[in-house]
Amino acid sequence: MAHADGFAATVFRVLSPAAQGPGPLTVSALVVRLALGGLFLWASVLKLAHPRTFAHVVDEYGLVPDGWPLVIAAFAIPTLEALAGIGVLLNRRGGHWLMLGMLALFIGVLWFGILNDLDVDCGCFSLEEQRGQAGLKAAFARDWAMAAGVLWCMYVKNRGRRADPPSQTTGREGQA
Repeated sequence: MAHADGFAATVFRVLSPAAQGPGPLTVSALVVRLALGGLFLWASVLKLAHPRTFAHVVDEYGLVPDGWPLVIAAFAIPTLEALAGIGVLLNRRGGHWLMLGMLALFIGVLWFGILNDLDVDCGCFSLEEQRGQAGLKAAFARDWAMAAGVLWCMYVKNRGRRADPPSQTTGREGQA
C-alpha cells in the first residue's frame, strides 16, 4: 500500500501546478494546463496523421518555400506542438515557454493571413476548418486566449515557487 501512496503523491506532484496544495488558483491553473496540453497534443496528432494535407495548408500561406523547407515545416510544427503539449501536461517550464512561442508564431501567421485577406484554412485543429477571414479571425482570437491561459499557468506556477521557503541545507559550519 505504501507503493500506491508514493505513486499517488508522485502523480499529484506532477499534476499540481504549485507545491502549496490545491487552492482555487492552483485548481484553475491545473484545469487550464490540462486543456491546453491536451489541445496541443490532439492538434499535433491530427497534423502528423495527415502530413500532406497539413503541408498543403502551410503552403497556402506562402510563407515557406516549396520543396524540403515545406516538408520540414509540415513535420516540425506538429512535432513541436506535441513536445509543447507534453511539456505543459507535465508542468515543465520549457513546455510553457515552447507553447507560448508557438502561439506567438501562430498569431503572427494568422495576422499575416488576415492582413493579406487570404482565403485559407487556419490549419489549427481539424483539416476541414472554416476557410477565409472568419476562420482566421476566430483562430486569431482563440490563440490569444490560449496564450493568456499559458501565461496564467506560468503565473500560478511561479507564484507557488516564490511562496516556498528556500530549502535549508546544513553545511560544515552547521555541524557540531
